[in-house]
Amino acid sequence: MGLDSTINWLRKYRTFSMRIVAVVGLLIILFTEPSRVISPSTESLYFLIGLVLIVAGVFGRIWAILYVLGRKNLKLVTSGPYSICRNPLYLCSVLISLGAAVMVKTALFFFVFFIPFLVSIILTISKEELTLKARFGEAYRDFCSRVPRLFPAIWKFTNARRVVEAKVKVSPKVVTFAIVEAFAFLLIIPFIKIVEALHASEVIPVLWRVL
Repeated sequence: MGLDSTINWLRKYRTFSMRIVAVVGLLIILFTEPSRVISPSTESLYFLIGLVLIVAGVFGRIWAILYVLGRKNLKLVTSGPYSICRNPLYLCSVLISLGAAVMVKTALFFFVFFIPFLVSIILTISKEELTLKARFGEAYRDFCSRVPRLFPAIWKFTNARRVVEAKVKVSPKVVTFAIVEAFAFLLIIPFIKIVEALHASEVIPVLWRVL
C-alpha cells in the first residue's frame, strides 16, 4: 500500500478508528496509573499545566465558534482567531487532548491517544483544505501562504472590522449548543481527578502500572 493509498484509507476510516482510540484511551484512564513515584509538587505541576491547556482550548473553541458561526463555508474568515491559525477549532481540540494527556501522566496515554488524535486532525485538515481551495480559489491560497495551518502565529493577529453585506441569522439554539458543547470538555478535569480518587480508595482496581 503506497503512501497516498494509506492516507486515503486513514481518511476514510478516521471516525471509526478515532472511536476505537477514544475507548482505549478511556480504558487507560480507568484501569492504569503511572508506575513511577510522582511527588506532590510534580503532581500539582502536571495538574496545573493540564488545566491551563484544557481551559485555553475550551475558551479558544468558543471564541472561534462565535467568530465563524453562520459564515462557515459561505465566507472566508481571515481575522480574529483565523488570523493566527487557519484551523483554530482543531488547534483548540489538540490543546484539550494534550491537557488530558498531561493530567493522565503516562506515556502510554500520550502515544495511544494523543498522537493518533493529532494524526487524525492533520488528515482531516488536509482533506478540508481541498474543498476550501475549490470553493474560495486564489483567496484561500493567499490565506494559506500568510497564515499557518495549525501552529499559531500570535504576532500575526488582526481583528479588522468585518464588512457584512447581509445580516447573518443564527438560531439562538445553535449558539447555545455550540457553547455548551465547548464547556462540556471541562468535565474532563473532574473526571480524571475522580478516577484518581477511586484508584486511591481501590474502588476502581489498577490493573496495570505503566510509564
